[in-house]
Amino acid sequence: MHKWLTLAAASSLVVLLLFAGCAGGLNPQAKRLLTDISMHNRKSLEEIKKLDVFYSEWGKLFEGEETEDTIRKAESLIDGAIGSVSAALGEVREMENDFRNIRELDVSSDMRKYCDMKVDALKEQGRALDLVIRGLEMRKELLRAYESGADIEELVSREREIEDVEKEAKTHLDKAKVLHEDANDYYREKRIGE
Repeated sequence: MHKWLTLAAASSLVVLLLFAGCAGGLNPQAKRLLTDISMHNRKSLEEIKKLDVFYSEWGKLFEGEETEDTIRKAESLIDGAIGSVSAALGEVREMENDFRNIRELDVSSDMRKYCDMKVDALKEQGRALDLVIRGLEMRKELLRAYESGADIEELVSREREIEDVEKEAKTHLDKAKVLHEDANDYYREKRIGE
């Protein structure tokens, strides 16, 4: 498990809500949707931050001697992490929908383009979070294989598959971060909402 997942996800989830202080030029519906986006962003970030506990507990779990209870605790940790990432993903999808809805309102062409840029970033972020969930589910399957006595070659092969999924997730998170930064730069450059 890699701590970078928390850091990369959190950094890409932090949507610079520039419009909070300068949305004066937007219509009331757009302002309401931007407030909703801010709330979804906050909730998503709270869920991702819960992964810090997961990583801390995961590391402690395998430091000592393994017992029968170790696998159960590991599965429970994974289930909690899946729940947190799934909740974060739900909030990301809500933000994506809200940006699409703003785009359909009576807003400037610059605001429409900004919304399109944010939707692209959020789609990439969603792909990453889907992969994080997949990696966690694969890790749970690996624990079951270990518990059932799978041979070391199978376990190593499964671990490599998990690492590949985690690398792919990181690639998508990195791309999402760049897309968010580009959108935020565009927002500032065009002085949207002023």
